Amino acid sequence: MMGYGMGYGMFGGFGMIFWVIILVVLVLFIVKIFEKEFGATVNYPEKTSGDAMRILNERLASGEITIEEYRQLKDALKK
Repeated sequence: MMGYGMGYGMFGGFGMIFWVIILVVLVLFIVKIFEKEFGATVNYPEKTSGDAMRILNERLASGEITIEEYRQLKDALKK
């Protein structure tokens, strides 16, 4: 008995690629469902100029920079 060719199924040699694509789409779909249900997304806080001013004020308070350097950096941040 000869069988049905090389055993690749109904899609020939592209059958494995087809099923890999189906599997990837299914996994992505499940991930999206979990993100919606459980809020599993990562939200990174955005840096604001307020953060830069806070750091600048801390550096001045700790004596890391002089008042003149503070003023120069403050002016640069405002631009």
